[in-house]
Amino acid sequence: MINWKDCVNKSAGNERVQDIQSYMTKEITVYKAPIDRFYAEVKRIVIYSSDIRMLEENEFLGPLLYVGIISKTENYVREILAECIKICPICKSETANRSVSLGSMMWQRNGEFENGIFENVSFSDSAAIKKELRNCLRVDINKNDLLNKILDAQVFAQHVLWHLI
Repeated sequence: MINWKDCVNKSAGNERVQDIQSYMTKEITVYKAPIDRFYAEVKRIVIYSSDIRMLEENEFLGPLLYVGIISKTENYVREILAECIKICPICKSETANRSVSLGSMMWQRNGEFENGIFENVSFSDSAAIKKELRNCLRVDINKNDLLNKILDAQVFAQHVLWHLI
């Protein structure tokens, strides 16, 4: 039987690092535009919806895939606004007084703090998108603008599809 008193003071030993390079990895990040990321992510979701048999066997999957596409759309809008804040001095000044929670800053370890501004904002609503465009970018969308009609049609389509599913 081993006596625990003898184990406590044992030396852990020494290890020499032979080649410091073997402990490091190079990380090369390639910039992808938000629209490219959006298309790639939505394409991965749509691939699952192409198997009709799987969708029929798992009736929960269709609505889940739909929610995934809505989520990717919200992330796309979030990323566009965050990119504008990063590069535009007007957007920076417009958002300088906005609060970001500590939890959001800890979550954004890669330094993408601009995304934290939109932490409690849902971009599945056209009114929220218009409000953030006005507050962050100083872009007002008139009722007769094509973008206004697209946003309203998109939200209407989401609403109808959600109730059909």
